[in-house]
Amino acid sequence: MIRAAFFATLGPPWMRIEPVRLGRVPTGHGTPDRFVAVQAGDSPLLRVDLYRSSEECFAFEEVCVWSGFVVIGWGHCIYLVEPRTRAVSALHLGSYFGHLYPAEQFLLVASAERLFRVEPDGALLWRSDEVGIDGVLVDQVADGVIRGKGEWDPPSTWRPFQVSLSTGQLV
Repeated sequence: MIRAAFFATLGPPWMRIEPVRLGRVPTGHGTPDRFVAVQAGDSPLLRVDLYRSSEECFAFEEVCVWSGFVVIGWGHCIYLVEPRTRAVSALHLGSYFGHLYPAEQFLLVASAERLFRVEPDGALLWRSDEVGIDGVLVDQVADGVIRGKGEWDPPSTWRPFQVSLSTGQLV
């Protein structure tokens, strides 16, 4: 079983593993802002070093293992990392990352403003219209409809929305 978690610091054996570096990597690499450690059982498999950009908001961070990828929500992106090949694809969200909602047949990603649907092969199927301006939460996915709420007037003015699971269009 593959597991992944965020860490502020890492010690042995992690520091001996050549990392995948993501974000705005400074010249000479420098000290990462966060680490993701990926294990297969009890054995280290992959180390990801994450670097912040001063232009991005880092409100939330989340990592999960889904459909063979280590999915990292960080800054204004999600990164899909194939742990054995170390191949990376990035999805730029256009605003800060909010939450991951994994299911067997899809991954929903919430940003500050929108929802995104990622397919099991890592391809983006759709990007919704704006459903909030400072946070998007998914409450339920049923009968082909995503029900949630978006924050439109911070703090605490949330409005409900419904989005088609297949198209990403408001219903």
